[in-house]
Amino acid sequence: MRRIIIVSPHPDDAIIGAYQILMKKASEIDIFYLESDFGCETEVNCLQQKTNVGAHHFEDRSLLRDALRSSVGEISHIIAPDPYWDTHLEHRLCGAIAIDVALVFGINLIQYSTRMNAPYVRPLEASVAEKKKDLLNFVHPSQESLWKYDYRFWLFEGNIQWIDQGCL
Repeated sequence: MRRIIIVSPHPDDAIIGAYQILMKKASEIDIFYLESDFGCETEVNCLQQKTNVGAHHFEDRSLLRDALRSSVGEISHIIAPDPYWDTHLEHRLCGAIAIDVALVFGINLIQYSTRMNAPYVRPLEASVAEKKKDLLNFVHPSQESLWKYDYRFWLFEGNIQWIDQGCL
């Protein structure tokens, strides 16, 4: 089985932008993330506990790019932030790395939004949104007040597939 790699500049980005893909049980999913702030490892461990995904931390973007390039034979899809619609610099740079690797090696690329400003973002079904919120609260309890008052992070989701060589 080929892997799905979710590029997540910060551990919560995989849940905010790619929750529905993250919850697919039919594929082996790994998260490649950059941020390693205090508490980050605990959050990643909680995410692994709830989703059974692999998690790999990289100290900088060049190591992330190298890891993606060295894994191309095992990857069916790269899921990454959308550098066109996302306003966060780190998200845009990670999305650009994913585009580069996908185009050079012909890998399926799906981009997601964490800002919920992209035209492809849609509301989630109520039951899915509630599960997404519960996972965010479990994995990132330090951000609970954010999830409580800013509904866009858990009520909406969207992604767009740019290179289509087989659907998920």
